[in-house]
Amino acid sequence: MPFVGFHLQHLGDSLPVNVRVEAKIILGNDDLGIVKGTNGYYDGTVKWNINPWTLFWGGFGIPQECISRMQENQEDLKMEVRVTVIDQFGREHKFLPQCFRYIHEGNFWNLEPRAFTTWI
Repeated sequence: MPFVGFHLQHLGDSLPVNVRVEAKIILGNDDLGIVKGTNGYYDGTVKWNINPWTLFWGGFGIPQECISRMQENQEDLKMEVRVTVIDQFGREHKFLPQCFRYIHEGNFWNLEPRAFTTWI
């Protein structure tokens, strides 16, 4: 069932940075909040150490109760991911969330040009 694959890369030659990643699930019109149970990697708890040109691959599964509800009620499954870059001076730069909709028929995630929820 839907797996959320994730890669994060520092594409510059500049100084290393820290990054926090927050992912949230939206089912139908319900914001189910930040993903839990990922050891802090996708709930904004862990600061990732990103050196220039380093590439990380990761991911997590969608909880079974979301999958069941999506299938039973034909609800849209959506995901929003927000990345915060922390520069060498400790300043936080929150990027706009990247938003995706799961396409059930093709078993893939489609990038959306808008947010589904409001971030605080």
